[in-house]
Amino acid sequence: MMATYCSSVKEAYDLSNAHQLAPKLWQLEHDNNQIDTKNAEYRSWENSLPLLLQDIMNAGLGELTIIFEYETPMSDRIDAILVGYDQNGKNQILIIENKQWNHILADDSPETVLISRNDESRHHPCAQLVTYIKDLQYIIPQLVN
Repeated sequence: MMATYCSSVKEAYDLSNAHQLAPKLWQLEHDNNQIDTKNAEYRSWENSLPLLLQDIMNAGLGELTIIFEYETPMSDRIDAILVGYDQNGKNQILIIENKQWNHILADDSPETVLISRNDESRHHPCAQLVTYIKDLQYIIPQLVN
């Protein structure tokens, strides 16, 4: 298991504003190979992470920890995990799944959705999150409560 990058939200936000977060994630994920700015994963980081981090900062949560591209035991990768404490000092974890879809439709199965590219069937983001939660609970049993 591996997390590509872990820092405070504020630190990630500053890197993002300096246009250094997506390149940093690429280098960590791809062993410092030359950045492919046309790669869908890279473009997703470049487009979605600044907005995500801005929203978290606007909520006053810059001191929380954010983990990007966490690999689960089942080799799934969680886009981002926000970690911190609530007002009572209890541990809190928020799992974030980013999508770059322009259009989404219901599919025959509640576990899948159709996206705009030729009604291509994809795993429903909520179903992905349920899988990620189960994976994390498996490796960190304290998360069950």
